[in-house]
Amino acid sequence: MNLTEELETVKKKTNSKEQSQEMEEINQELSCEQERMESAGREMECAVCGAHGDADVRVAEAQKHALLARGDFERSQAKVSQRESDVSDLEVALAVMTKERDEVQSQVVADAQEALKVAEKRVENLKFEAQTVIIHELESRCSELTNSLAAAETWVEGCRAHNVSHDTTIRNFCKMRSSLTISCLFQVDIPTSDCLLDEGA
Repeated sequence: MNLTEELETVKKKTNSKEQSQEMEEINQELSCEQERMESAGREMECAVCGAHGDADVRVAEAQKHALLARGDFERSQAKVSQRESDVSDLEVALAVMTKERDEVQSQVVADAQEALKVAEKRVENLKFEAQTVIIHELESRCSELTNSLAAAETWVEGCRAHNVSHDTTIRNFCKMRSSLTISCLFQVDIPTSDCLLDEGA
């Protein structure tokens, strides 16, 4: 082999060594980079796990608060439903009471009107009965006065027939008139003409 070939061979070997060293350096750098990447990956995984853990805790807390809020909402809805039911019951009771009150008022008014009609009719009957009694009493007194007047006329005729003096006749007639007035007012007996004649004599 000539010198040139040897030189080429040495260059090749040198180049091979340099390339090998470069390759080793590159491999080392790649290994370091890989380790850094793996470490970063592990850190990211830890961070992700931590984040997932925190998220899970927060989600659990949120679910817990949501359940509590839902329970409060359901209890509120139950209270609202109960209040609405109570209001409906009160409205029904009020309607019934109002109807009963109206019926009672109507019945009371009807009874009062009926009682007023009965009372008015009774008053009319009492008035009619009183008028009838008064008329009968007046008729009876008129009849008594008529009889008394006839008796007085008979008495006067008797006085004339017995020739009683004029003064005695007037005095006895005044007594007869007073007796007629007392008889009309108090319904007492009127003296007969014979009694008056005896007094005049």
